[in-house]
Amino acid sequence: MNNNSGEGNLAVLAFPKISEMEQFISACLKKPISIEEIVILRQRDFSIVARMELKGEAQSVIYKKVIAPWHCEAKVMQFLKDQNLPNAARMIGAREAGESAQILQEDAGEWSLLQYQTRDLALLTGLVLAQTHEAALDLTVKTEVFARLDNLERFQECCESNIFKLNALFPQFAAKVTSRLNQVAGSLSHDLSSSEFCLQHGDLYAENIILQERTTPVFIDWSYFSMIGPRLYDLATLTSAHAKNGELGKFRQAIIEGYALGSGLSVDEIERQLPASWRLSRLLFLQWLLTRVEMGITQTTVGPVLPLIEKVVAEIIE
Repeated sequence: MNNNSGEGNLAVLAFPKISEMEQFISACLKKPISIEEIVILRQRDFSIVARMELKGEAQSVIYKKVIAPWHCEAKVMQFLKDQNLPNAARMIGAREAGESAQILQEDAGEWSLLQYQTRDLALLTGLVLAQTHEAALDLTVKTEVFARLDNLERFQECCESNIFKLNALFPQFAAKVTSRLNQVAGSLSHDLSSSEFCLQHGDLYAENIILQERTTPVFIDWSYFSMIGPRLYDLATLTSAHAKNGELGKFRQAIIEGYALGSGLSVDEIERQLPASWRLSRLLFLQWLLTRVEMGITQTTVGPVLPLIEKVVAEIIE
């Protein structure tokens, strides 16, 4: 895969051969299968996701192929399965080979919260997210699968590392914002270090919430961004004005009220803590963009990296 595309389209991961996918799915289901129909849901530079209709099977399945660093998703999904974390998509099987992995999951359905939004669904999603986090509170000491941002030192290290990389990769641009970034980093570390910490999805937006039978929220795409972090991190991304949430912002209050019901936190407590968690999400997205640049990748699926970095930095320091 050639990702060094300073101009033109970003190269995407090649779709696997039918025989390769059938062999993998057969091994997961422990019986011979053949694929009847494939619907490609996503084909990007690090991942492929497709819905598979199998001959003679009543239920479709979700097939994924991911490459480094996203191949960690196989271990993430195995952990969720082993711990029986509620409201998370269920993995059927996985196979890792070097710096790539194939993953087979149950198909939770075709409707996402991005497509279908009501106040009642927003309230329920907040409640279900709080219940998932409650269940995850006891999992934080049981695993080394996830990155950890769960104390003052780790927050400071994360902030300092990203500021250092930004200066190294974009010195002219970074010089204008380094002082402000350092100030924000200090307050961010202080604000978040007293939080409760638990397993976070890490990329939780409306498009990553499937409504099973249009009624039950299921969180999909636990992957590279999943981590042990501040409890309200996922809630911050889900209640943001990010494009991946569509028009969900009009039900922001309902999501927060649902989360309060499920967590025991007051709405006022949640509102006070959300801004710092949102800034952290932008810092970690900046980290991913800088990682891409270090890998020689100058494009993303939504355009060149540099304008995105400028936008994200502005969101952090505003």
